[in-house]
Amino acid sequence: MARPAAAAKPEGQPAVAYGSEIADALLAHVEIEPGQGIEELALAMGTPATELEEPIKKLLAENKITEEQDQGQTSYYPT
Repeated sequence: MARPAAAAKPEGQPAVAYGSEIADALLAHVEIEPGQGIEELALAMGTPATELEEPIKKLLAENKITEEQDQGQTSYYPT
């Protein structure tokens, strides 16, 4: 069975705005379900993990989320 196609940037919408929407959704999810890793977040949001890397970096830089390492696994928490 084929997997559904990944959500693409809406036509006509700037990539920066789309990235901000992903970051906002990601922050909301981390606040609801703290302690998840990128793969769990991607699965829950229906977004490829590679599309979450930049929004995670943005949220970390803005001190909106923190990351914790445990046995090689990174988990994300709201600040």
